[in-house]
Amino acid sequence: MDAPDTPGLDLPGMDVVGLATSYGVPAVRVDSLSSFGTELRRALAADDGPRLIEVPERRIRLSRHDGGSGTR
Repeated sequence: MDAPDTPGLDLPGMDVVGLATSYGVPAVRVDSLSSFGTELRRALAADDGPRLIEVPERRIRLSRHDGGSGTR
């Protein structure tokens, strides 16, 4: 999503997992696709309210060969 200078989208240094946990919301931060799948299945199976899964954003470079024209 390209939304420069949009308030509320860039949260540098904020511990989102800690914040959610302090409000009683079970929360985890994932660092791989497999851990995301595991945590998503766990969250969907839970029947006790909301869950938060923090997924860090990572910029990737798309080559013209892949149909991309730059960084996303």
